[in-house]
Amino acid sequence: MNYIPLLLFLVLFSTVLGTHHSSHSPVKLDIGGTVFKTTRQTLTKHDGSFKTMLEADTPVEKDDNGCIFIDRDPRHFPSILNYLRDGYVRLPNSEHTVREILREAKHYKLEGLKELCEAKLVTGFSLVEKNNQSTVVSVAPVPQYSVPVEKPKLHNGTLRVIESESDYLNIIAYPTKHVMIFYYAVNGYGRCSVPTGLNAPSFVEKHKNTIDIYFRAWQAGSSAVSNDWLWTFFYKDYSINYVPNWSGSHKKYMQEVEETIAKFLVDKPLS
Repeated sequence: MNYIPLLLFLVLFSTVLGTHHSSHSPVKLDIGGTVFKTTRQTLTKHDGSFKTMLEADTPVEKDDNGCIFIDRDPRHFPSILNYLRDGYVRLPNSEHTVREILREAKHYKLEGLKELCEAKLVTGFSLVEKNNQSTVVSVAPVPQYSVPVEKPKLHNGTLRVIESESDYLNIIAYPTKHVMIFYYAVNGYGRCSVPTGLNAPSFVEKHKNTIDIYFRAWQAGSSAVSNDWLWTFFYKDYSINYVPNWSGSHKKYMQEVEETIAKFLVDKPLS
């Protein structure tokens, strides 16, 4: 019996096993001098620079300690890892820190974390989260005072657009009616886009007897035109922030909006 082909097969098979990377294989990252240990599965769970790097055909260069070196600030990398593991992360109530995490999210090309940070900056510093199934809402008290400023007038007889901070404060300070505010993204050139499927005048008309609906611009900070609108509900000392989880489907987006309105009206009836 000729054992040479069998031996060659066994050598080749053991070589393949030795170079195969399991999704649970540990990966060590040296982020700006601080070593973090995680798995390939975690790093490739979401689209971004880590997934691109680890799933590329070319081998990843490592240092003498077996670490992949990345020249970035390590302070917020635990937040990056938590987002990669769970698809969401609790953001701190610090604008400065959230902006730093946003900068890291952009570097690592993590669009979901980028959206969470931008939503936090837009809707204020109560907790804003999103998971893989549905939007997680947050509740935050609002100061019980008001400013004697007229509410925004109807634009073209239909839409109320908030154009000043005093108007905004007057509306959210302590509303005795149900209030909804849509935050529409405006890019660096002053352009915006309406979510597909949202007919704003018809939407306002449909809900005019149950909820006061307003629209407010927020600066997206890029040249891209985004139709990712956020929204917040207010009633007395209660507020709920929503981040859409609609993945481009206008039907799902409008369904999510309507479901959150229905939930809000049930959870917080007029009193």
